[in-house]
Amino acid sequence: VKDFVEKEVWPKNEAIEHKEAGVADGLLRKAGEIGLLMAEIPEAFGGLGLGKVASTIMSEQAGKQGSWAVSYMCHTGIGTLPILYFGTSEQKSKYLPKLASGEYIGAYALTEAGSGSDALAAKTKAVLSPDGKHYILNGEKMFI
Repeated sequence: VKDFVEKEVWPKNEAIEHKEAGVADGLLRKAGEIGLLMAEIPEAFGGLGLGKVASTIMSEQAGKQGSWAVSYMCHTGIGTLPILYFGTSEQKSKYLPKLASGEYIGAYALTEAGSGSDALAAKTKAVLSPDGKHYILNGEKMFI
């Protein structure tokens, strides 16, 4: 991660800070191609199967850049770990390999118009459908 940040991310820092389209997500995809998004994902799902210590060290190195590091850690943390920890076998098989490779980019939708980023004040609800086969989402999110 240290080498990637120094050689790939820092040279694009100005473009990242000016939010030039495609730069931050392009770097995430490239990080995925070289294995930097898969630390905690088990080998069975295309990851490295490393633990929290290795992942934390990787995040610490990414954190030296700044704003791109937020995207990196959002993807490897809150964008991926809920599926790893709580997903069904089918969900893990479907999403984890693509998150590990950077084909998919993980995100987290928290902010709502009426509650900002206060998770306890969120109004969006997920209700199990009458047939019990899927969830129905009702609400709105912003800044995704």
